[in-house]
Amino acid sequence: MQKLSFGLTFVLFAAACDGPVDDSFGRHSTPMPGPVEPGTDPNAVTPAPPLCSPTTGTQWKGFAGTSLVQQRSDGAIGADRARMKPFDALADEYTRAIGNVPVSLANAAASFGAAPERFYMEPQASAISVWSSFRVAFDGCLTFTETAADYAATPTDASATAMCTALARKFWSRAATSAEVDACKQVALTDSAGEATPRRRWAFTCASLLSSAGFLTY
Repeated sequence: MQKLSFGLTFVLFAAACDGPVDDSFGRHSTPMPGPVEPGTDPNAVTPAPPLCSPTTGTQWKGFAGTSLVQQRSDGAIGADRARMKPFDALADEYTRAIGNVPVSLANAAASFGAAPERFYMEPQASAISVWSSFRVAFDGCLTFTETAADYAATPTDASATAMCTALARKFWSRAATSAEVDACKQVALTDSAGEATPRRRWAFTCASLLSSAGFLTY
């Protein structure tokens, strides 16, 4: 079976706290003095990093006067980057990545947790969605690789390295790690070796990246 390459990146954003005391979003900050040049004052102490108060927005209270957000825990920064993309977003994502919408995507709404009209839960990854994502990705990758001259030759170590690096950057909007490139090369050079034509081998390689977490999650 083909090995799927999973890549997930978490980006942390840091906000500076040296702005106004109260901005238009209700955030409060306490400006701190800048760092002291070494050697200018032997008694000077390097100030602590600026501190942001946890108060953001209005603090609502219930009928008993208790805070409605008192026991609400703050989510970890970047945690929502592991959320699955909704089914409605996938057509545009496939178009961006491979220039076509796989025909089989239209019949995979249930596998990807398409949102109903009213209340619903966000889609969660499962064995069914992973397999469906690979099947749909392979369908689209067959179209993606059917005409370009680069995919007419049998994969080599050099061409697989170059292609896996380029496709990962295009599909995931970030550079792949060396381990992710190696996993992708495994598909191109070994796992798909039984395929009769180079284009199908490249299609499997393309699908391993399109069906990974780097493409299906935020």
